[in-house]
Amino acid sequence: MRRASRPPAEEAGSARRASAAPTLAELRGLRHAEQLFDFFGLEFDPRIVQAYRLHLIERFGLETDLIDREHPMLAEQERLALYREALRRSHQVFTRSRGVDGGNSEHH
Repeated sequence: MRRASRPPAEEAGSARRASAAPTLAELRGLRHAEQLFDFFGLEFDPRIVQAYRLHLIERFGLETDLIDREHPMLAEQERLALYREALRRSHQVFTRSRGVDGGNSEHH
Protein backbone atom coordinates (compact mmCIF):
# COMPACT_ATOMS: atom_id res chain seq x y z
CA MET A 1 0.00 0.00 0.00
CA ARG A 2 1.14 3.48 -0.71
CA ARG A 3 0.49 6.18 1.83
CA ALA A 4 -0.80 9.54 0.76
CA SER A 5 2.29 11.48 -0.24
CA ARG A 6 1.20 14.87 1.04
CA PRO A 7 -1.43 16.27 3.35
CA PRO A 8 -4.76 16.78 1.55
CA ALA A 9 -4.36 20.56 1.55
CA GLU A 10 -1.05 20.45 -0.30
CA GLU A 11 -2.03 17.78 -2.83
CA ALA A 12 -5.11 19.72 -3.83
CA GLY A 13 -2.82 22.40 -5.21
CA SER A 14 -4.19 25.06 -2.90
CA ALA A 15 -2.22 27.87 -1.34
CA ARG A 16 -4.41 27.70 1.77
CA ARG A 17 -3.11 26.71 5.20
CA ALA A 18 -2.43 22.98 5.63
CA SER A 19 -4.65 22.93 8.72
CA ALA A 20 -7.72 24.15 6.82
CA ALA A 21 -10.33 21.56 5.89
CA PRO A 22 -10.42 20.28 2.30
CA THR A 23 -13.16 21.67 0.09
CA LEU A 24 -15.40 20.42 -2.72
CA ALA A 25 -13.85 23.05 -5.00
CA GLU A 26 -10.41 21.53 -4.41
CA LEU A 27 -11.77 18.05 -5.02
CA ARG A 28 -13.23 19.16 -8.37
CA GLY A 29 -9.80 20.44 -9.40
CA LEU A 30 -8.11 17.04 -9.10
CA ARG A 31 -7.24 15.30 -12.34
CA HIS A 32 -5.63 11.98 -11.37
CA ALA A 33 -6.78 8.99 -9.32
CA GLU A 34 -3.67 9.18 -7.13
CA GLN A 35 -4.57 12.77 -6.26
CA LEU A 36 -7.96 11.61 -4.97
CA PHE A 37 -6.34 9.20 -2.54
CA ASP A 38 -3.87 11.84 -1.41
CA PHE A 39 -6.64 14.42 -1.04
CA PHE A 40 -8.61 12.11 1.25
CA GLY A 41 -5.51 10.84 3.09
CA LEU A 42 -6.14 7.24 2.06
CA GLU A 43 -3.55 4.57 1.39
CA PHE A 44 -3.81 2.84 -1.96
CA ASP A 45 -2.17 0.06 -3.89
CA PRO A 46 -0.57 1.59 -7.00
CA ARG A 47 -1.03 -1.76 -8.80
CA ILE A 48 -4.79 -1.54 -8.27
CA VAL A 49 -4.94 2.06 -9.45
CA GLN A 50 -2.84 1.22 -12.52
CA ALA A 51 -4.86 -1.85 -13.45
CA TYR A 52 -8.35 -0.53 -12.67
CA ARG A 53 -7.98 3.25 -12.96
CA LEU A 54 -11.02 3.90 -15.17
CA HIS A 55 -13.24 1.38 -13.40
CA LEU A 56 -12.23 2.70 -10.00
CA ILE A 57 -12.98 6.31 -10.98
CA GLU A 58 -16.26 5.28 -12.58
CA ARG A 59 -17.37 3.41 -9.45
CA PHE A 60 -16.33 6.34 -7.26
CA GLY A 61 -18.35 8.68 -9.50
CA LEU A 62 -21.42 6.47 -9.28
CA GLU A 63 -21.15 6.36 -5.51
CA THR A 64 -20.71 10.13 -5.18
CA ASP A 65 -23.71 10.69 -7.49
CA LEU A 66 -25.77 8.43 -5.22
CA ILE A 67 -24.58 10.32 -2.14
CA ASP A 68 -25.57 13.60 -3.77
CA ARG A 69 -29.04 12.28 -4.67
CA GLU A 70 -29.73 10.66 -1.31
CA HIS A 71 -28.29 13.46 0.83
CA PRO A 72 -28.78 16.76 -1.01
CA MET A 73 -28.69 18.88 2.15
CA LEU A 74 -25.40 17.63 3.65
CA ALA A 75 -22.85 20.15 4.82
CA GLU A 76 -19.66 20.20 2.75
CA GLN A 77 -17.47 18.38 5.29
CA GLU A 78 -20.10 15.69 5.85
CA ARG A 79 -20.34 15.21 2.08
CA LEU A 80 -16.56 14.95 1.80
CA ALA A 81 -16.49 12.36 4.60
CA LEU A 82 -18.98 10.22 2.66
CA TYR A 83 -16.99 10.72 -0.55
CA ARG A 84 -13.86 9.55 1.28
CA GLU A 85 -15.62 6.36 2.31
CA ALA A 86 -16.87 5.89 -1.26
CA LEU A 87 -13.31 6.09 -2.60
CA ARG A 88 -12.07 3.67 0.07
CA ARG A 89 -14.84 1.20 -0.84
CA SER A 90 -14.17 1.58 -4.56
CA HIS A 91 -10.49 0.72 -4.06
CA GLN A 92 -11.41 -2.16 -1.77
CA VAL A 93 -13.71 -3.73 -4.40
CA PHE A 94 -10.86 -3.99 -6.89
CA THR A 95 -8.35 -5.03 -4.23
CA ARG A 96 -10.59 -7.96 -3.30
CA SER A 97 -11.35 -8.86 -6.92
CA ARG A 98 -7.64 -9.08 -7.64
CA GLY A 99 -6.94 -11.08 -4.48
CA VAL A 100 -4.56 -8.50 -3.04
CA ASP A 101 -4.41 -8.18 0.73
CA GLY A 102 -6.07 -4.81 1.21
CA GLY A 103 -5.23 -4.46 4.86
CA ASN A 104 -6.09 -1.18 6.50
CA SER A 105 -6.67 1.61 4.00
CA GLU A 106 -6.55 4.41 6.54
CA HIS A 107 -3.74 6.96 6.42
CA HIS A 108 -1.58 6.89 9.54
